[in-house]
Order: sequence, then structure tokens, then C-alpha cells
Amino acid sequence: MKTSSKIRLGVVFIYLILGAYIASAMISVAGVRVYMKTNLAAGDVGLEASGIGGNIIIHNANITIYFNFSNPGIYAISADIFHAKIFIHSSGNNTALPNNSLIGQINTSFYFPPRKTTNGSLTVEIYSEFFEPLALYVADFRVELTIIHGGLAGIFFDLNTSVIYHWNVTQFLLGV
Repeated sequence: MKTSSKIRLGVVFIYLILGAYIASAMISVAGVRVYMKTNLAAGDVGLEASGIGGNIIIHNANITIYFNFSNPGIYAISADIFHAKIFIHSSGNNTALPNNSLIGQINTSFYFPPRKTTNGSLTVEIYSEFFEPLALYVADFRVELTIIHGGLAGIFFDLNTSVIYHWNVTQFLLGV
């Protein structure tokens, strides 16, 4: 066998290894799933409030977002920026709670091991300027989870998902 044939065979072998590596990474990313809890229960809302009926005053509010991250692939995923934002989707008063208003957010990082489903949660503090309108009006929130620069096997990707939650302060104060 000539030297040039050995070099060609070596190049083909390197291409096969690179191709298998890229294919395995793509298959791993394709299997990633994020599931978010689809309803907001009283236990998911941290609410410090006082008053009764229409005279409710919120002193502090946060929402805990529960999610499952399924990574069936062969590579671990590290999410350098795991970002959660809560927006007003619709409300009973568009002046006090305008649509698409950002009412809270959090940045963190997560590590998702291979072949596992990770149950996680994020607690997002609600901005204080929204306490009064949220005490008076019902609203629907849009919660967006975003993974920025998620990395696996040296390949980076972004992932976005969202869910709508209904907000009724009376429901959360009474624990219904």
C-alpha cells in the first residue's frame, strides 16, 4: 500500500470519527425535553399580604416555577445562563397591568447529567411596583424559560419554552 493511500484512508477514518461525534451530539440535543408545570397552585406562590377583600396589600410576592429537564443523550448539558422571565399576558386592567410587562426575572445556571431527568425549580421575585395592581386585578402570566449557551460535547445551543399561568390573589391568599 502506497503512502498516499494510507493518508487517504487516515483522512477518511478521521472524517468518520468526526461525523459520528457530530451525529451523536445532534441526536443528544434532539432528545432534550423541558416540561413545565402547567397550573399555578397556592403552594407555588409566596405571598406576604394583609387586608381583606378589596383592601389587600401585598408586601412581598414570588412565584416558584417547577420544571423537569429530560436529557436522554450521552452527553451532560451545562446551562451557563438559565433565565426565567414572567410577563403579563393579559389582565383585568390593561392600564394597571399592561400586556407584555416584565414583572419578574431570575438568572441562574444548571447542570443536567446524561440519561437523567432533573426536577428543578426557580423562585422568581415579583417587582414591587406590581404589588398593588396584582392585589386588585386578575391576570394571566406568561412564564418563559430560556437556556442561553447550553453546552454539550463542545456544541452550544439556545432553548426557549413558555407556559401561561392564571393569577387571582384571592385564590392564593385562601390557599384554594
